[in-house]
Amino acid sequence: MSIQFTADEMLRLAEQIERNGEAFYTAAAQHVVNAEIRALMQRLASWEAAHATLFVDMRLTLTEWEHERVTYDPDDEILLYLRTFADGVVFTGDKHPGTFFEADVSLAKNGVS
Repeated sequence: MSIQFTADEMLRLAEQIERNGEAFYTAAAQHVVNAEIRALMQRLASWEAAHATLFVDMRLTLTEWEHERVTYDPDDEILLYLRTFADGVVFTGDKHPGTFFEADVSLAKNGVS
């Protein structure tokens, strides 16, 4: 059995990935000591928020046909699947951003202070 996603569902997936990215970079900025890197993390968070807004705006312009589901899914499991996918693939919740920027150790090793 194949599952066909609607344009609405795919844009919701993209929006969720962007929201996850925004949360990741926002949390990362709180764990970075270096002001320049912290500013970069904040800027990336801002970009992710803007991307999420773009996907919301795109969803609002979809026609009724583009919202129409072609796969039988009376319990809306497709959206749950897509949310699980978005939460587990790109910006996963299993690693806290602080582990990537712990005391800027990885940056110091690369000559960045």
